[in-house]
Amino acid sequence: MTIGSNIKKLREAKGLSIYMLAKLTGVAQSNLWEIENGKRIGHPKTWKKLADFFGLEKPDDLFNPDLIDEIVKKIKEE
Repeated sequence: MTIGSNIKKLREAKGLSIYMLAKLTGVAQSNLWEIENGKRIGHPKTWKKLADFFGLEKPDDLFNPDLIDEIVKKIKEE
């Protein structure tokens, strides 16, 4: 799994479009699309914004598919 697929899983679990995630995090919509579609991995500052939004302890957690799956499960249970 890539960081892009992990971000997409989190975004979809929250019921957000790329547009809404961009608005809520301040990350450009085009950057999010490129990251989610494997065109780029993004910048550490972008990872930080996304990690903060999704309540992750650190940006590196975006690269941990097991943790992402656990968080997605919790989101869906809410």
